[in-house]
Amino acid sequence: MVQGNADAYFNRGWLYEYKGDPQLAEKDYSRAIELDKKHKDAYYNRGLLRGLAFLAKGNKPKAMEGFNKAAQAGHPKAKDQLKTPAPKS
Repeated sequence: MVQGNADAYFNRGWLYEYKGDPQLAEKDYSRAIELDKKHKDAYYNRGLLRGLAFLAKGNKPKAMEGFNKAAQAGHPKAKDQLKTPAPKS
């Protein structure tokens, strides 16, 4: 691992997520964001992980925070998802 390389942390986070370890994935996505405050993909992937966890607990506003941060960082999918109305419960 190249210390200080946001993309390296992002890529490793994606691998952890792919292998089914969301805790380690979130940790690496967060580290990527610490190193690069504009890393839109890290914000998006971390938002997905956190969003699913908060949705499972019934906390929709908290679930949307990650998407908001990803949209602010410029991630196009996050922007589109925020424009799409949420399904009614």
